[in-house]
Amino acid sequence: MLLVNELPIMECDLKNSYSVKYEDKYVFQNEKWLIKERIGYFVMIELRTIS
Repeated sequence: MLLVNELPIMECDLKNSYSVKYEDKYVFQNEKWLIKERIGYFVMIELRTIS
């Protein structure tokens, strides 16, 4: 049994949806742009059952 928001969900398929905003800082190294630093803001996390 899985608890989601304190409610039990029994034997079902789940779908996760995320809305994320990233603030990245880049560095150019060896002819490639690489992420040097990343901050992620999870704006919305939604969990649904799939019938």
